[in-house]
Amino acid sequence: MLGRKERSQLELFISGSLRQLIPDDHVLVRVERVLDLSWLRDEVADCYCLEDGRPGIDPEAAVRLMLAGLLSGIVHDRRLMREAQVNLAIRWFAGYALHEKLPDHSSLTRIRQRWGPERFKAVLSRTVKACIAARIATGEVVHLDATLIRANVSWDAIVEAHADAVLTELDSTPAPSPEVATTSKTQRICQTDPDASLGKGGRLPRVEPAYKQQTAVDTKQGVILDVEVTTGAQRRTVLLNKDHPAQLRARRRHLAWTERERILYASHRARVEGVHGEEKAWHGLARAVRRGLANMKIQAYLTAAAVNLKRLAAAVAALLLMLLPIHRQSRSCTAA
Repeated sequence: MLGRKERSQLELFISGSLRQLIPDDHVLVRVERVLDLSWLRDEVADCYCLEDGRPGIDPEAAVRLMLAGLLSGIVHDRRLMREAQVNLAIRWFAGYALHEKLPDHSSLTRIRQRWGPERFKAVLSRTVKACIAARIATGEVVHLDATLIRANVSWDAIVEAHADAVLTELDSTPAPSPEVATTSKTQRICQTDPDASLGKGGRLPRVEPAYKQQTAVDTKQGVILDVEVTTGAQRRTVLLNKDHPAQLRARRRHLAWTERERILYASHRARVEGVHGEEKAWHGLARAVRRGLANMKIQAYLTAAAVNLKRLAAAVAALLLMLLPIHRQSRSCTAA
């Protein structure tokens, strides 16, 4: 026979809200206060057919599941859905009650394929606009930097191929002569993820199959304004003579720096590299979860959106703490 405590808990699970069981300072509760996805259904309406096929997953619920995983450091769909089965916070954040069946992990894969990267970039763009409206980002001073993201492949998938032969195959031109083929440079390509290419970061001991993410970070609170993902080998080299006019202008500007410019330059590494470290250590961006440039872009956009939502939630929480003493003082004056 159930005691009073057990009966109250059972009643809460049956008829009460899951929100009552989640602490107020939980990251998903804080993000829920600032997250607005009401616009999403209209954005992706053209990807669905209302008159054919089985009912689809609510687009807002799907994105909420993906964001909940990234905010919790869970990047693999299969593991995310296993965790959501028992994690009340994820269920509540995604809008699923205890008795409701969660979607299969493969449904999230199909949604990413159907929507494409640009619709997920719209999620990032909305978080940037919200941060600007909250005045935690201004765009006045922006730090730009790039980082390599290891592709989800093994070294056994890397093979060598003649660059000239690859171009010949693509252009359907006659094959090069044996003399050209034997002297042409070789490049290594990945069989399982051709979009990834070999790249080497400053701290990596060797080249690795990777993607490159360029990031624009606002200096005020570390809000990510934009990201762009390319293959790891894409680079541009500009050679300038030491007396080139551009070099001379840059030196003159450097000599004219004020204390503000020196402080901003010194903060570059802590700000933008700190954001890269946060994404990789806490939100799973150290490695591409899925193969293909489109999937890597989606992962980067959602990770940046998750970071921005944390920034926005922290700003709202700080504002509430600041207003709390004023509210208490007002109530005490009214009671008096």
